[in-house]
Amino acid sequence: MDEKNPVGIKFIGWFHIFGALVILFTLNVQQTPPLNVRFAVPFVPELVVRMFVAVFTIIIAYGYLKCLKWGYWSMLIYNIIFCCISITQITEYGGQPFIGNAIYSAIVVLYTICHGKYFLKYNKLQIQS
Repeated sequence: MDEKNPVGIKFIGWFHIFGALVILFTLNVQQTPPLNVRFAVPFVPELVVRMFVAVFTIIIAYGYLKCLKWGYWSMLIYNIIFCCISITQITEYGGQPFIGNAIYSAIVVLYTICHGKYFLKYNKLQIQS
């Protein structure tokens, strides 16, 4: 019996792809603080960090949308890291923590954990067919 993915999994996966595309389309836009500083790698050029985050996010979202086990785990790790980065925003730039991003990341982590059975069942169905 073919079981469909929940709408939440599709929404999260496509939302992450959309976010990665926004990062790619805004490569020349300067942010304060820069993305490389947020990720605690100020020695790496910001353009490299943006490209890496965007490509890595698209790969994670693909695995998540396909309900693959590595997509499940990488989405959890990715959103936990983003939640921590959003909460501990660097105050030397006078900015506030990104509470909205932290809340979204926490919701994604909780939703993914609660719907982990879809990632395991789908993989078993793929192996059998």
